[in-house]
Amino acid sequence: MSPNTNAIPDALPDFRNLGVAARILVGLMETDEPVTLASVMESAQLPKSTAARLLRALERNGLAQRRRG
Repeated sequence: MSPNTNAIPDALPDFRNLGVAARILVGLMETDEPVTLASVMESAQLPKSTAARLLRALERNGLAQRRRG
């Protein structure tokens, strides 16, 4: 039985997002100041929707916390 060669290319976008999310997380850990969506967008060079989605994923997994007010 030959290996499924389609599995690796399909997974690549997820690995790319994992790397971006990791860089965002490191940025969050390196500062004591609140981080804005705009600052994440700028530092990671991401569109607003992608930055927001990755921040929500970090928040859902207990790796980031939203400050209200």
